[in-house]
Parts: sequence; C-alpha cells; structure tokens
Amino acid sequence: MSIGEYRVEHVLVEEQAKIAREFYAAVLNDTEARKPLVLFSMQGGMDIEEVAAATTRCDPARARQP
Repeated sequence: MSIGEYRVEHVLVEEQAKIAREFYAAVLNDTEARKPLVLFSMQGGMDIEEVAAATTRCDPARARQP
C-alpha cells in the first residue's frame, strides 16, 4: 500500500483503550513574541476549538514565563 509517494511497509493495530480523561497540549510558535508558546488545557481533546471559544479565562498566577 502507498500513501502519496511513500510505501507503507507495516501497520500497527492496537486494542481500543477506555479514555478516562482528555487533555490538550500544544507547542505553538508565537510570532509576535518570537518564542514558543506552550498551551495546556484540562478541558481539551477533540473539541478544543469549542472549549477555547466558550472558555476565555486564564489564571495569570499559574502562568509561567522564562
């Protein structure tokens, strides 16, 4: 099997796991500050865009800056 121009030689299939909680973590490039921006949400997961639109709070006391 091929995906684009790449030949797939192996496929790994795992047993489905029960998900107890979902989190969202990302490292983004902050072009304005010219440094990485690390995001973490305990309400994340597949619908992180909806969570971000509905939840616009940030706890500055817990924010970390180098």
